[in-house]
Formats: sequence, C-alpha cells, structure tokens
Amino acid sequence: MSASEIIDLLIEAARQGREAVESCMSGERFKQVSRKKDGSLLTRADLASHHAVCSFLDSRLPNVPILSEEACGSASSITHGQWIVLDPLDGTTNFTRGIPFSSISVAYTVDGVPQAGVVMPISSDYCYGAVRDSFAAVIDSNGARTAIRCANRPLEDSVLCVTCNFSIPDSREIWWKWLEKLRPPACFRLRILESSALEMCLLAGGRIDGYLHPADKPWDMAAAGLIVQEAGAKVFDIDGGPWSLQSSGIIALSPGITDLLTIIL
Repeated sequence: MSASEIIDLLIEAARQGREAVESCMSGERFKQVSRKKDGSLLTRADLASHHAVCSFLDSRLPNVPILSEEACGSASSITHGQWIVLDPLDGTTNFTRGIPFSSISVAYTVDGVPQAGVVMPISSDYCYGAVRDSFAAVIDSNGARTAIRCANRPLEDSVLCVTCNFSIPDSREIWWKWLEKLRPPACFRLRILESSALEMCLLAGGRIDGYLHPADKPWDMAAAGLIVQEAGAKVFDIDGGPWSLQSSGIIALSPGITDLLTIIL
C-alpha cells in the first residue's frame, strides 16, 4: 500500500470516528461520564468512536492489529510489525464541557515508528496529516493539502503548552518543576489546552512554539508526534534524549527554542 493510500485510509477511519462522536453530541453525553482506573474520563462518545474506527480498519486492514486507548493492550507490543495506534477521542474533558477542542488521532506504525498519521478535530471539516519523510499538511474535506511548518520565534515571544496527567503524582511533580523553571521572565505565555494531539498540531502549524507533557501515552503521541517532526519541530523524551513511542512523555519544540532544554533539565 502506498503512502497516499495509507493516509487516505487513515483520514476515512478518523471520519468514521468523528461521525460516531457527532451522533453522541446531545444533552445526554454530559450525563454518561465515568472514570477509568487511571482517573481519566470516559464517555459513550469515546467508545462509539473506538468501535467505528476499529470496525472500519478491521475491514480494510484485517491483518494489522490496533492499539487503542479504549481497549486492553500493551504498548510494548507495537515495537514489532505493523500497528494502528488510535486515540478515539483526545480531549474528552473538553468534549464533556462543550469546549470545541478535541480530536481523533490515528497512526500507522511499523516496528514502533510512526509512518503516517492523522489528527482530525471533532468540530472542523479538515484534518492534520503527515507521512514520514514526505509531508506534514492540513488536509481539507476534498483531500487538498496545504503544507504546514513550525514557526521560528525566540523563547521570549513564544507560547508554550505545558501540561500533565494530573491523576499521576510523578507526572504532576515534573509538570510543576517545568512551570517553576518556565515562569516569567523565561516565558510569559503558558497554556493548558487539554488535547495533546491538537496542541502538537498547533505547534506544527506555527500557532504555538512548544508542547511539553511528562506522561503522554503512545495513542496521544503517535500521529501528532510524526506531524510535528515532519513540520520541522525538534522532538525529545522528557530527559532530552531521542523521542519514541516507548518514551514516557514528550517535549516538542520549534527550532528557535531548542535551548529551552537547558532551562528545564
């Protein structure tokens, strides 16, 4: 299957998920919220998207297993062979509160390395997409691509998204240390937007300048991590080493602020 065919397949899979989420967008969605073991929210929209995407991909790629946030599975298994890595609804907290900043994230990986990825906002008719060593783009509903590129602003003019998994004490501790080191005058614009995939796509498109999370999971990072890399971002693990889907968390920076590592590490 060619890169073009793969990205088209991922776009259609994400579209299936978005339609499933849209079918849940009624007043009832706010009443059907529970919590998973890790403390994160779960709605019927998360599950509807998961089933829609998985059903579509199972029919098109029956021999490619799927690692989804909403299914039991080990992240360590994706280091071998072909995998689809799926977050069926990234930004569930925003979704439950009617904040239009959530997405579906789906990536195709080989031996643990993302090869193609799509992040589709729930509330828009476009998506972000990338193919390794090829392109990063905004893709409209007709399939037309507009290339995206990271900005190159200095740190003092930058907007940084710095967040964590607040239910995990170690994650909160690292997040707090980062905030202490990045507070003014190091940086005057810190944000928490609550959708890892979309925040990284904002970085890829030059809207923000850095994204830091100490505990993101593979489904949070697989598609968006590839998109920011192809858009020119420098991507690291939380110790400043090479990033991979096996990393605990991610630091993604525009080229102009890579010296931020010397501040936070």
